[in-house]
Amino acid sequence: MEKRYVRKNGEAVWVNLTVALLREADGRPRHFVSVIEDNSAQKLAAMTQRASEERFRAAVQAVNGVVWTNKRGRGNGRRATRLGGADRSKPG
Repeated sequence: MEKRYVRKNGEAVWVNLTVALLREADGRPRHFVSVIEDNSAQKLAAMTQRASEERFRAAVQAVNGVVWTNKRGRGNGRRATRLGGADRSKPG
């Protein structure tokens, strides 16, 4: 389970919490074993990527069309991808 804890200084710490119940041979509960893994860095990376994708999506929607090209600035056959808007590579 993913959980967020807050330190005294207000900083958020994201963790993965895994809990297992260990039982006696007769099935009675003996004790819990908990593993807490800090995944704050991964959570921050995912949130940063999500924000970047949202900005990119907004930019694409704000223009008439976007064309991906190769590093030399030319369409690259099937590798060039058009996103939204009019296809400016075709006349008319």
